[in-house]
Amino acid sequence: MSFSPQIVVDCRGHLLGRLASVLAKELLNGQHVVCVRAEDINISGSLYRNKLKYAAFKRKHMNTNPRQGPFHYRAPSKILWRTIRGMVPHKTARGAAALDRLKTFEGIPHPYDRKKRMVVPSCLKVLRLRPERRFCRLGDLSKEVGWKHGALIERLESQRKVKSEAFHKKKTATLRAKNEAKKAVKLPADQMKVLEDAGYACVSLLSSIVASRVGSSDWSAGLGVKASAFEDVLLAAGGLLSHMPEGAKDVEDIGRRRKSDTLNTSPRHVVCVRAEDINISGSLYRNKLKYAAFKRNTNPRQGPFHYRAPSKILWRTIRGMVPWTRRLSPSVNQVPHKTARGAAALDRRGRFMRWQEVPSCLKVLRLRPERRFCRLGDLSKEVGWKHGALIERLESQRKVKSEAFYKKKTATLRAKNEAGFSEVF
Repeated sequence: MSFSPQIVVDCRGHLLGRLASVLAKELLNGQHVVCVRAEDINISGSLYRNKLKYAAFKRKHMNTNPRQGPFHYRAPSKILWRTIRGMVPHKTARGAAALDRLKTFEGIPHPYDRKKRMVVPSCLKVLRLRPERRFCRLGDLSKEVGWKHGALIERLESQRKVKSEAFHKKKTATLRAKNEAKKAVKLPADQMKVLEDAGYACVSLLSSIVASRVGSSDWSAGLGVKASAFEDVLLAAGGLLSHMPEGAKDVEDIGRRRKSDTLNTSPRHVVCVRAEDINISGSLYRNKLKYAAFKRNTNPRQGPFHYRAPSKILWRTIRGMVPWTRRLSPSVNQVPHKTARGAAALDRRGRFMRWQEVPSCLKVLRLRPERRFCRLGDLSKEVGWKHGALIERLESQRKVKSEAFYKKKTATLRAKNEAGFSEVF
């Protein structure tokens, strides 16, 4: 599963053991899980066989004081909860925290009836159980062993299905009307001329290229960025249209010219900010051990020097990746950053504690959700960096000023655009 604040799982048609094992792993990874319609879970084996197994389970109790457990739950939601608990180290702090992130319900109560529900394909009965094998519903087993609220849940579910059907019809009708209205909108020729005079002559051409490329991974001749929605691509292309190179015929020509410019023009200067918020794969403890091993390989006066500040750690990491240059002679093996080219490259690198992101390097896109990671700022604090509190205080002040500036700028632009359109039309 992909990581999200909360996942609502529709348990209908899932096998009990397989579903419990997948959910236990997700809970241990930090995922919040809500299980609904637990009474519709399937169990392999006939109802009679599962009744015998439950009867054998009921005979397990404490001889001297049965009140102290084990407790034999009858409700389907509690049976599912106890099955998951058996797959989690619930007596440790980590396991107890994982169980706190789990909720189980019979039926679909409010507010989960209005939220998107998910299934786990690897746990579905139709995919995992051979057709000739017997199975039973968890709700039927619970009724046989003493659960008394089956009829109530059925009545509430029938009422919910009527409301859900009406809501779905209303929502689909609204979306259909909205899509039809979008298709019917066409700008008149005089308005298109106004847009062309304002510098948006390539909008239609850009739209056709984006529509054909959204969802593909080859953007080397286009915008250079893979976007998740058509509107995002148009917003990202605003700067591209406003800085069209002289002699460019279309958007693809712009991409080709920019690619050649990158290779042929003067090197670019790069400034990195908020270095303390960089993520490192692996837990904080693991990275502390790696840093400690790095500190042991040293001659204190001659180096290597072990930087503590996040900006300097980033700088040193980049220094080790500066491209190798050709050897001037067979006897000279030049270290990258010790050459003139490497030193010039490092001089163009600013170190500061956002504004352009690199999608191919984002943690949310490149690191699996269950993998551990840590912040570079936290690691720097552990190894001796003493300015973390100062940077946090300065960042909080900057965010307040940036928010005020952004509100003022957007209000000015909105007023300017309204005034411009009123003059044109």
